[in-house]
Amino acid sequence: MLPAHPLGLYAEWRARRPSHFTQEATDYLSYLSFRASMQQLLSPRIHSPKLSNRWSHIEEQAYEYGRAYDSYFATEDGWKRFRTRGLDGLISYRRLGKYVKVIGGLLACDEEKPRLLREYTRLSDSFGLLTSFYNVTEQDVELYREEGYQVTKWGEEPFVDLQDCTWSGKPYEWVRRQTNYCRRAGITIVEHRRDEMDGESWSALLRQLREVSNSLLATKAHSGEIQLLEGQLEVAGWGRRRLFVAYSQDSPARIEGFLIALPMNGGRSWSLEMYRHRPDAIRGVVPHLFHEVMIRMKAEGVESVSLCLLPGIGCDAPLPGDCALTRRSLCFGKKRLNFLFDFAGLYHFKSRFRPRYESRYVCSRPRTTVLSTLALFRMSGMLTFDPKKSAAHFARNLFKRRERQQMAERPGSLALACQAGE
Repeated sequence: MLPAHPLGLYAEWRARRPSHFTQEATDYLSYLSFRASMQQLLSPRIHSPKLSNRWSHIEEQAYEYGRAYDSYFATEDGWKRFRTRGLDGLISYRRLGKYVKVIGGLLACDEEKPRLLREYTRLSDSFGLLTSFYNVTEQDVELYREEGYQVTKWGEEPFVDLQDCTWSGKPYEWVRRQTNYCRRAGITIVEHRRDEMDGESWSALLRQLREVSNSLLATKAHSGEIQLLEGQLEVAGWGRRRLFVAYSQDSPARIEGFLIALPMNGGRSWSLEMYRHRPDAIRGVVPHLFHEVMIRMKAEGVESVSLCLLPGIGCDAPLPGDCALTRRSLCFGKKRLNFLFDFAGLYHFKSRFRPRYESRYVCSRPRTTVLSTLALFRMSGMLTFDPKKSAAHFARNLFKRRERQQMAERPGSLALACQAGE
């Protein structure tokens, strides 16, 4: 019986006949390529029952087995998925030439993760691919080391443990102050559920959210949205995402900002992954959104929320066999490139919620290179800047240096992590 996946067929054939192609094998591989192209062209949209069932299975795995903020990205458009026969797990990736970038980790139960990674590594090696897994958790790092991946720390993911958080006392004074100000200003936060809205109403709402998002992105240094490492607003399958929108008390009410939460760990945790606000929004609307969403989720019994990756934090100390290029680049960017990326502002805002921090790693096989790093930049658009917007962004950040000098600290000194950049 032939393997279910064409890559598996080719790998087995190559193992048997490594020296040259026969005409029969060449014809069959050409047929597979043609069939895959035709299936892509003729396949129905996401609302098709057949494709919907497949997407639902992907969504279930991302929901149940996701352990990092980007795990639910696997449900979005544009990602390819690797599976292997006999395992109920998947790997979500994008590819540029021979460079493969994986997000979301190994979406499988702990018992199946070693085999899933081993099968993927075997096939990727047979094609000469260079793969990088991003946001690998501390619990899974040893699996990658055993398979010969180069492990480099590239940041920390902050979590707020909701059931232990009371929001009282001096540590949370700033958060309470932002919320109280927004409440006095008449800000109302509404959760919109996709399954309770018809298609026309939902599309109209997304158009308004896109307007808010574009107005904010116009003030940033980048030419457009970051791809690969950030989620999408318009998605074919909404799934179990949650949307919270902050409205003004005007008539008609104006959208001041919004927040999209993605599920992880079987719904016991959520990542507050996308948040946007109007440039002229009521002061404090984003921290108010964060605070209000956490209060509601705590009442629902949610254990924790992720505030998403803080790149470069805790990366100063080298790890055995890590990539010095990645480590030094992250440290340099954290300290010297705040006028472009505003790392200090990101750290400053998230530290106000007094989170705990979990290390995140990039695991590459055989290793991270200059070209694989450039492939990441090209696929994500991280280095695509608009000169005029960059200059304006730099000027704005100059006026924020004083207010960020008193950083909320964490074990390992989050405050010191940004002092050089201030």
